[in-house]
Amino acid sequence: MTNKLLRMKNHLSVSWKHGTIFCSALLLAACGTVTAIVPDAEGVEHISALGMGCKKPYALTQDCSGLSGATRLVEVSGFRFKIAGTDDGSTVLMMGAKPTSDAWSGKSAETANVAYELTKKVLADNEVSVVKAEPVSSGALLSGYVITTDGDAYAVLKAMTVED
Repeated sequence: MTNKLLRMKNHLSVSWKHGTIFCSALLLAACGTVTAIVPDAEGVEHISALGMGCKKPYALTQDCSGLSGATRLVEVSGFRFKIAGTDDGSTVLMMGAKPTSDAWSGKSAETANVAYELTKKVLADNEVSVVKAEPVSSGALLSGYVITTDGDAYAVLKAMTVED
């Protein structure tokens, strides 16, 4: 480990009172460690949340905002998250319902992973399979997944829309 990283590591503050470890975004980015992802996405190149938009890397024409990403709030098995999709519904962006606050509270990866697993099960129950899962991250913060499926996953999830 370089001296610079060792100095940064020494500045890591631990808050046992709240049971969390606080590490600056700079340290996380320098370390290059992203929070654990689902097994289906291991070894898959991450999509940069900062470089992603409604037109790239996928044409997300349903419920996508260039400023905030996925806009349709859905609830699967009591768990809420937001989605956006392609015209044919085979590619879906899944994000936490409150990605900014979740990311800073340390919950974005948990939100993304739970949403992915619940979605995969619901899709399978509707005879739609996930073909590919791509993590969406900003530095070391996992904020969601883009899933590619063999059917109209978006229609299945859209049927689970809830009000904010």
